[in-house]
Amino acid sequence: TSPSQTLPSITFDLLGSCLMDMAKKGIVSEETLDSFNIPIYYTSPQEFGAAVERNGCFSIESLENLPRVSANGTTSRAQFFASHMR
Repeated sequence: TSPSQTLPSITFDLLGSCLMDMAKKGIVSEETLDSFNIPIYYTSPQEFGAAVERNGCFSIESLENLPRVSANGTTSRAQFFASHMR
């Protein structure tokens, strides 16, 4: 999957579009919009494990990605997206 097609990228593209619309309507200034920044970095499981090992205070017994569906398996992509945004 291309990084631009991942949920975080789609989320920030949507947020950017909303902010641009707000600036066009005069709700926020373009100066405020241009100064907006969300410094986020998502580590890979390998990077996370290496950081824990370097720290030396903890050890990892198990590392796994959690499923993106509810217990009954019915969470839609839209529901997951809304939950992620909340």
